[in-house]
Amino acid sequence: MLICVEAGLARAEALRHLALRAGLDEIGVFAAMLGQSERFGTRVGEALRIFSDDLRQKRQLRAGEQAAKVSVRMLCPLVLCIFPAISMAVLGPALIRISRILLPMLAG
Repeated sequence: MLICVEAGLARAEALRHLALRAGLDEIGVFAAMLGQSERFGTRVGEALRIFSDDLRQKRQLRAGEQAAKVSVRMLCPLVLCIFPAISMAVLGPALIRISRILLPMLAG
């Protein structure tokens, strides 16, 4: 004799509560996707594959956006810190030679 006992909430309801507790959009979409997969009888594996591809694309887009922002953020330290040091290293010896040539001419 086979006895089935259900305890607690239905799977879709439990997933919905999980999404509310977590507070992340991705988990909410995941819970909705699993609920729809269960309701319509589609394959969970294929749904998970599509869902993971979508998450991967979103993550790559976010990484690309952050990489584009880095170059703008690096501009200020580059101009304020690195460029003056490089210009002094490059122009310093030339300015010293010019001053050695021009100072005797101006004094005499």
